[in-house]
Parts: sequence; C-alpha cells; structure tokens
Amino acid sequence: MSVYNATTGEWSGNQPQQNTSSANEAQPAETEDIAVARRRTDADDAVEVCSMPGFLKSSVERMSGSGSGDLEQQCPVIRVATFNLWYSTEYRHERTEATLQILHQEDAHVICLQEVTPDFLAHLLAEPWVQERYSISHKEKASLGVMKYATVMLSRLEVVSYSTHDMPSFMDRKLITAQCKIHGHEIIVGTVHLESELQVQSRQQQMQCIHQWLGEKNLSYIIAGDFNFGTHAVENDSLEAYQWEDVWATKKPSEAGFTRDTVTNKLLQSQYPDGLQARFDRVVTHTCESSSCGLEPAYIERLGLDPVSPELPHVHPSDHYGLSATLFVLPQEEFAARRRRSTGSRCCVQ
Repeated sequence: MSVYNATTGEWSGNQPQQNTSSANEAQPAETEDIAVARRRTDADDAVEVCSMPGFLKSSVERMSGSGSGDLEQQCPVIRVATFNLWYSTEYRHERTEATLQILHQEDAHVICLQEVTPDFLAHLLAEPWVQERYSISHKEKASLGVMKYATVMLSRLEVVSYSTHDMPSFMDRKLITAQCKIHGHEIIVGTVHLESELQVQSRQQQMQCIHQWLGEKNLSYIIAGDFNFGTHAVENDSLEAYQWEDVWATKKPSEAGFTRDTVTNKLLQSQYPDGLQARFDRVVTHTCESSSCGLEPAYIERLGLDPVSPELPHVHPSDHYGLSATLFVLPQEEFAARRRRSTGSRCCVQ
C-alpha cells in the first residue's frame, strides 16, 4: 500500500490511495476526539457540544490551570472551514469534485470560500447536502460581482442576516459576514480575500475597515479566508493592534502550517518557479468584552493536502490548502476568567 506524504509531496509504494482529509497533520488520538465531538449534537439548536474528551478537555485544562471538575460541563463548539478554491480552469472538474467531497466530509458549521467561480457555485448549489443543511450568501451567478470569482459563505447555524461590505479594492474584494446564533449567543463570522501580491497598503486599509465595521456590532467574531500575507509581513502588526487572535499561531506555534507550498503542491510550482512557502490562509478571532460570549481556539488543521486521485498525483484540489478550526463558545465571564488564569500561569512559569 502506498501513502502520500504531504510534507515532501511524494508518494511511497506502488498503489497510492486517495485521502482528502488532513490526517498527515493530526495525531490519531486528536482525530478520534474531534470525531467524537462532531457526533455530539444538541437537539435544540443542532449545534455540536462536547464534554471535552481527550485533547479538547486537556486543552482547556492547560489553559485554565484547573483540574477536571467544572470542565466536564457541556461546552458548545463552532467549526469554521475556509478554502481558496483557485479560479483556474486547469483540471476544473476533478478539483471541483474533490473539493466538494472535502467540504461535505468536513461538515463545518460555517464554510468560507474564496475564488468561487460561477461554475463552482452552480455545482455547490446543486449538492444535496448543501440544499438540505446550509443557507448560503450567494444563490445565483450574477451575485458574484464583476470579477470572475468571489467570496461565498455557507452556514448551518441560524443566520440572522448575511451582509456584504465593499472594501477599498481595485480587485472588487468584499467582506462577507453572517450574524449567527449559537446556544443563545450571537456571533459574527466573516470571510475575506484581501488584496493580492504587493498591495501592502491596500491590505492594511482593508483590515482597518473590517476592524471598524465589525467593532461597531459589539459582538465577538471570527474572520476566515485568504489574507495574502505571510507570518513575517508588516501586516501582522495589524492583527495585534486589532486584538485578532490567529488560531494557527495559538494552537500550533511550532508548525509552519504553509497553505501555499510549492514543495508539496505541484499546481503552485508553475506560478512560482523560484518557490513559495507561506501561510496566507488564516482563521482569526476577536472576543468583544461587551459580547455575551468569548471565542477560545480548540483545534485547527489544514484541508486538501492530498492529490485529487491516485491517477492524478500532481493535481491538488487547489493551489491553496484550506483550514478547519474548532472553537469553544464560552460565556463571557468564563472566557475572561480562563484567560486571566492562563495569563497568571504563564507569568509564574517565567
């Protein structure tokens, strides 16, 4: 049996098997615990809750510094997936089928997509699992805008409203938001595709607008999408200034987490012959003190690490890797208390 190695981008053995999950990145025990958490469903809100088995429980214990006692309570979680789909027509059919399979299997509460083409939107809207479980921000091709692709959001949470905000952009980039209800709390989830290439000032202006717009809502929020800058770019200063917590940096600080990687993703090699390894795609959170809840990162992994099929080992679902992040939704008082204890524990260690 052969296995695809997402670190080297190579197959080992004679008969590669398709695997659209990101198991290369997660430990087996963590994968099992995530599966348990996903299967636990609250009958009233159709939102998963977990009694924090395995890594979920230990994650909060490490954060709070407390024992198991009060951590056995039921704790709602929200899972957000984001994926830049790549608008190219290259292997479009195979990539579309693989991506839809990944998203179906992921079963996230909110799905954030970038570079959605009219063709992909038509396939997405035709999927039975989308029709049965999700509301969607865009329901027809004409709503995608003047470019050949756009950002789109799907939600299986109760959505109070979807909104579109025009950002300062010569590429028609927009912020798409959904104001959602989860276990008696309201939060906002937004998706973005910030300006591409060397447009540093434009990205900074776009983030400033997002910070201002979402700040006026007085709700905790999640932003997921293609931020188009790496971990050493000057734009990272804005993340700190706006108190946007980068979930990958919080949960996996020792792992690079490249979402654009010419070493492992051959679709990207023709675009960057000199090579590129960067973490452009992100999930960030912001907890508003006046909101009823706080958002605590629990887990994050990459999506789409494997080729679309053994017959096409050089074709990945996209020239990006996606992300799936799981977050605790905690009452504001509990969130604040845990953060204080966590800060105190770090100070004692130092």
